[in-house]
Amino acid sequence: MGLYEDDFWKRLEYRVCDEFAGLDVRRLRHLWCDGLTPIEYLIDDVSPRICGTAWIGDRQNVWQFTLLLPSAIADCTTFDWSTLLPSAGVTSWMTPEPDKRRLTMEPGVATRDGP
Repeated sequence: MGLYEDDFWKRLEYRVCDEFAGLDVRRLRHLWCDGLTPIEYLIDDVSPRICGTAWIGDRQNVWQFTLLLPSAIADCTTFDWSTLLPSAGVTSWMTPEPDKRRLTMEPGVATRDGP
């Protein structure tokens, strides 16, 4: 059974928190995500992606996020969203830019965490 979109965004929020906690850059480890709101679905674009707003950190600063998709999505209602959720054992799929308040997520480039 696949994952529906509403559940995907909730689960991705928690994965973002876990990824922040494990970052090599110590000053970013205290950050967390308190919500992701997708706004723009460019799912059949040449560079398919979903853009939106993320609430990040202790003051819940508003950041912009981009979720880069590995390929186009024909229909959001029938798509298996679990294919975009990074598993607990992978890393390097998220690029935070705190100075620009921007977060880029690319689950397709995730790598195994550790040996």
